Amino acid sequence: MKNMQEFSPLPPDSEKMMRKRFARGPHFLSHLGMNLVMARKGLAQVQMAVTASHMNVFGAVHGGAVFSLVDTAMGAALVGFLEEKETMDTVEAKINYIRPVVSGSITAEAAVLHRGQHTAVLEASVTTSDGVVVAHALGTYLILTPDASGRDG
Repeated sequence: MKNMQEFSPLPPDSEKMMRKRFARGPHFLSHLGMNLVMARKGLAQVQMAVTASHMNVFGAVHGGAVFSLVDTAMGAALVGFLEEKETMDTVEAKINYIRPVVSGSITAEAAVLHRGQHTAVLEASVTTSDGVVVAHALGTYLILTPDASGRDG
């Protein structure tokens, strides 16, 4: 990942909006216990404390919970690259699970690699509180702009 200083701060209104959306609930993010740690233009960190409800039947954090953390961090990283009224949707993402997590907390750090006219490519790494990498992902997001009728284009 790039150095954090390479990413400019979000405009105060954008960061405030993101923090408000994370805090407002109930929604899926609050169900999983995700918290926005940091957001800059093109970079974000989202953390999740591991609880019993995150576990799979083998006693490790379910891959779906890890993937949701990654997807959320990638979306948060992309917010700073969106123009007014633009939104985004995940097109696809690929994740490599490197090792299981059984306790503590995990943090996904995501960065925008490329923001094109209609799509963006991002990467993310998930680490434990000890800094151990447990997953790595690459994702593509569709940039949606409302057309004149008010529908997404």
